[in-house]
Amino acid sequence: GALQSLALLGNLEERLNAEVKNLVAQAQKAIIEGFDTKQVVQKTAQSTQADISLPEMWMRLDGAVEQLHDVIVQVIKLQFVLQWKQDPTLPSSLNDATQLHVCRAFFRLFTKNFLDHVRSLNRAKSLTPGAVLFHELCDDYPRLLQSFGSLCDRLTNVASVSQMDGFVSGSVITRDELDGYFSDALLPIEKQYLALSLSRVTDPIISLFRPDAPSPGAIAANGLARLFTAELSSTMSDPKLFVNSSKNVAAALYMYAGKAQEVLGDGKDKNISDLYDGLYGLGAAARAMFGLQVTIGKEVTEAAEVLITLSETFLEKLFLDIRTAVDSSLLKMKDDIMNEEGKASVDSTAHVKERYILVLSEKLRRFKTESLDRVVRSRALSMSVHTLARQTLSKFVLHASLLWSLDLKRRTVLAADMSELEAVVVKVCAQKDLGESYSAFRAFRKLVQMEIDELASIDDNLLEILSELKPSCVMIHILGRARAPLIQPHRRMQWSTKHMVEWLDSHGEEEAMEIANECLVAYEKFMESDASQNADDMIPEYKLLKELGPRLLQRYKRRAGLSSSKPAVVS
Repeated sequence: GALQSLALLGNLEERLNAEVKNLVAQAQKAIIEGFDTKQVVQKTAQSTQADISLPEMWMRLDGAVEQLHDVIVQVIKLQFVLQWKQDPTLPSSLNDATQLHVCRAFFRLFTKNFLDHVRSLNRAKSLTPGAVLFHELCDDYPRLLQSFGSLCDRLTNVASVSQMDGFVSGSVITRDELDGYFSDALLPIEKQYLALSLSRVTDPIISLFRPDAPSPGAIAANGLARLFTAELSSTMSDPKLFVNSSKNVAAALYMYAGKAQEVLGDGKDKNISDLYDGLYGLGAAARAMFGLQVTIGKEVTEAAEVLITLSETFLEKLFLDIRTAVDSSLLKMKDDIMNEEGKASVDSTAHVKERYILVLSEKLRRFKTESLDRVVRSRALSMSVHTLARQTLSKFVLHASLLWSLDLKRRTVLAADMSELEAVVVKVCAQKDLGESYSAFRAFRKLVQMEIDELASIDDNLLEILSELKPSCVMIHILGRARAPLIQPHRRMQWSTKHMVEWLDSHGEEEAMEIANECLVAYEKFMESDASQNADDMIPEYKLLKELGPRLLQRYKRRAGLSSSKPAVVS
């Protein structure tokens, strides 16, 4: 009746606006008291900076939120009454007045006043009570947001029209609207919080990559992962804030990747294994932060994949260095085995430290202890280790097969070197992971230790042993045992060992067998040109290879065909 009377007198809208302003003033009073710097901030005589009592601050803010709840409930109830009075049979002046949305009018004014108050704190000079209070609010913004989120939950229940008998199901104000109004009111604090959050997750990375700092490794990565997890965990209760915090963490991950790339590109002597460890460890930790729920941390998981992919670049660099060291050591094999010092080492218990096998073994040992034993194991790392170990054995066999003038003493030295290398390699990579390279390595050692007359029997057992090797490897090695004019392909063509190795690496087995057989043909022609020679004068190595070569090649092709064949498709 009172509403109808006011409407008929034309005073209803004016009275409603006045009531809204009164409620806004009450809300503003609650906020001012909650943010009262005089009550929560003190300046001591010993310090120029204001000190804040956090328990007092949160107690007053919780009280302010409670008062705010009571005020907004009054606004919602007033809106209820207006909606209840909407009736087409009533005078148009009353119906027009009841269309006023006092909730929205209230929040428009409240949000403006709240923002003005927060901005005044933000504009306060550094170290003053207002500035200190604003900083604390920003620093613990998730807690402040949680308080207002709880307020929205309670108000949403109050605003549900379905709770009142006789009302159509609906709401005088939706949860989305409430969230929007409070989000706008808290926007300056949120912006500052996110700026501080970005600084928290990026400043440690800048420090880690100082020019004078050691390369960050697993320990640094674990520390960053804990920091990122804590940063994200504090915001998970609010989806919007969580997304923005995720973007900050993703930005930090991209920064880490960029800094690591700069280190790789500057050419300075940095610990590549530590850099790999840091990249892979941090990437794997970031990828695991959300388990299977990768969609909720999309930005972070995408950045994590970038780190893991980049770590493989560092892995390639790490293994490139050791592969280069292996190659350079093996190139010294010929000089060490074939000089007088090489022969003398058979009779001595102490090898010269500069010998290729000792240098190679030491490089592999150091690589294991200083790199492999310190880094996080990954599938890519394991595959790289397997490849390195297999290639080391295969390259050793290749280089050893190119030696010549292999008398018993030199072959004994070579066999001892192979035992030395095997002992080191199986510590770098488990024997079960060495594959066919290990079988070929052991077969070549047996070949080195056998005499030509032992090989001449060519029984099934011998063929089985030698089938672990490429036929060209066997032929070139046996050619190296022969005396001139039956010589190896690279000596016949006057190629260096390095050139021959590169040629064999880039050509197939049939081509390698062709140049080996050309040595036999050249020997045949030489013998034919000497009238004093006949077939019986052919040296044992020639006779052996004429029979052994084709049989090994046949077995090689058969094995290659079996390994490349595919099972039939059963329909």
